[in-house]
Amino acid sequence: MICTLKSGTAPSSSERIADQLLAQLSGAGFEGEKVRCVDLALLPGVEADMGPGDEVPEAVASTTENAARNAVHLANVLRQSPYPPYE
Repeated sequence: MICTLKSGTAPSSSERIADQLLAQLSGAGFEGEKVRCVDLALLPGVEADMGPGDEVPEAVASTTENAARNAVHLANVLRQSPYPPYE
């Protein structure tokens, strides 16, 4: 989730950082997607779902799904090639 103030396709330094991060993670087998928060209907509040019209639940569900998939991938990678012991 990119928290830039620029909407649509306007260039954004936050998006550039996200692009660089996703490129590096992709090279290691991770998947992800970019979502610009400014392009969503985000209702004010502190709940996960602020009611009708709030697009946060879909964005959070997608982000959570990707994080879970990537955590499983990382666990498999570490199982095959564990970190060396700390000394």
